[in-house]
Amino acid sequence: MTFLPGSPQVTLAEIANSQRLLVHCWASWNAHDRVLGQRLNAVRKDFEHSLLFRSCDIDDPHFAETLRAWNVLNVPALVLLERGHKRGVKYGALSEQDLTVFLREWADQP
Repeated sequence: MTFLPGSPQVTLAEIANSQRLLVHCWASWNAHDRVLGQRLNAVRKDFEHSLLFRSCDIDDPHFAETLRAWNVLNVPALVLLERGHKRGVKYGALSEQDLTVFLREWADQP
């Protein structure tokens, strides 16, 4: 079974122009991405008002330069962007509670 995240693939325009963007960097071969994807789906509704949720397949060559610029070294990774600038990154299959805390801290910033 091939994994596909619950968020649409990010576009370069969204990276440059979105107020607050959370990008789930994933790979279809990584089982931990399935776990994080399920947890993101569970908490997404609580943060959709303040964060745009998108995904990025790390095996897509169109994003190789972008992933290098973000310094994404492992998956799963969550990259937080504000108007095209990386503001944070978290690695691993965070628990639902840790994910909620992480997103709340970001979403509540002015």
